[in-house]
Amino acid sequence: MKITKAASVELSGAPSAEQLEKINRLTKKAVTAEEVYVFSVRLCDDQVDRDDERFSESCIRELAALFIGKTGVMDHVWSAEKQVARIFDTEVLAEQAIGYIKTLGECRVLDLCAAPGGKSSQLAAALRGQGLLVSNEYVAARAEILKSNLERMGVPNAAVLNETPARIAAALPEFFDRVLVDAPCSGEGMFRKEPAALAQHCEALVKQCAELGADILDSAAAALAPGGELVYSTCTFAPEEDEGQVAAFLQRHPEFALADVLGHVDYTFGSEGEANRTGGLPLDVSKVRRIWPCQGGEGHFMARLVKAGTPRALPAPGGYTPEEQLWLAAAAEAGRKAKGGKPQKGSRPADARSARRENSRACREAAQGRSARSRDGGAGEATPAQSLAAWREFAEEYFPELAGRPAVVHGGGVLLPAAFPQTNLHVLRAGVFVGSVQKGRFVPEHHLFTAFGALCKNREELTLADPRTVEYLSGREAEARTAADGWCCVTVDGWPLGGGKVSGGRVKNHYPKALRLL
Repeated sequence: MKITKAASVELSGAPSAEQLEKINRLTKKAVTAEEVYVFSVRLCDDQVDRDDERFSESCIRELAALFIGKTGVMDHVWSAEKQVARIFDTEVLAEQAIGYIKTLGECRVLDLCAAPGGKSSQLAAALRGQGLLVSNEYVAARAEILKSNLERMGVPNAAVLNETPARIAAALPEFFDRVLVDAPCSGEGMFRKEPAALAQHCEALVKQCAELGADILDSAAAALAPGGELVYSTCTFAPEEDEGQVAAFLQRHPEFALADVLGHVDYTFGSEGEANRTGGLPLDVSKVRRIWPCQGGEGHFMARLVKAGTPRALPAPGGYTPEEQLWLAAAAEAGRKAKGGKPQKGSRPADARSARRENSRACREAAQGRSARSRDGGAGEATPAQSLAAWREFAEEYFPELAGRPAVVHGGGVLLPAAFPQTNLHVLRAGVFVGSVQKGRFVPEHHLFTAFGALCKNREELTLADPRTVEYLSGREAEARTAADGWCCVTVDGWPLGGGKVSGGRVKNHYPKALRLL
């Protein structure tokens, strides 16, 4: 499948005087038009320092509305053929590299350097809800952004990790059928739009990035199953990180063979690699690819490597291997054990802090790892048995196809787990948190609607041209025309945007405040 380039994020130039005045009302310090524009460019790539003393959070949202996704709608709609993002663009490198991975059927796919989530979103589209997508980011703050973006994009089969590549390889040896390494690099291709990339560049940085890339590739090789495919990509011209890196990798790993990077796609672009950039090591440069600036790229390089051996047999679409069935059964058993728990007599009511701490501990167990998630509203308000019963009742009414799926429960939180083994890895999310019990009622989460909105039996169906679409995305109530009273999924041209609750002919808005248009 050819994955189209996300096209909603475009900067139209420096802000007008009117826009600048509006932005300055929201900033903590006066800024120039040039500063605003540079900040907006960085916002597109999610390279923004959220603690920047000049820009408040409300100003960041205003900049996103001014410069990113002018329609204010298409950057919220996701389908298998059109990925669009609210605060980052998927560069041509990501779209092409993902096309080379040939993610089919029930593959286990690892995006080893995933934040902020554009590549993982496209990988999820290629998987079409089947198999398992593991998206990892080493930097904790960026890992949270990654998790949030995958939830917003409605990915149902992802596990989000905050780990080192070496620990992943040690915990999950030869586990993945496909691995993508879009490696941290010296960023020579970013000089045009990133003055900081030019300012910090030096020979020591190139050497450091080459060494880091080699370590990441070695971990990727260990995590890849026999017969699996590894795609490596960068956005730099440095030969030590490109042809030289791949040639050296093949010397260290004779079990790998270089495959034609265009082998899984029916189109071509860019240029072949260059033989004088291999560091004197043998490499068939006709099989790797560069995209030079004159060809529309920004230092992009990519290679595809295949590990010797017979690929594992994949289960039928929608099915699980016996091993994966055991993982899900273990999750269901954990839910049943939690359901039978009873509070000790005479125990003091948990305060908010202890409730959040306990909830975080249980969520770590539920996600087959560790999680930093806390749930202020609803934590401690219901027993696990009550939470599970409330979810089953809710699912039978609105999502009957989900009612029979294994669920892991703690207090007010219900997780539909992904088929991911128990490890000691730092797991931020492995599956879909569908909702919680609050004030005696089950309240669904946004991720439930984005991931499974097509299965919802009660939907308010909008079109892109319908003015109610902007009303919903702005956080306002909208007239209900197709949904009955109760919870509903709000869709645009069939694609889910989020949830709402219908009462008196109006859709009460439950679109997350952080995502709303200004």
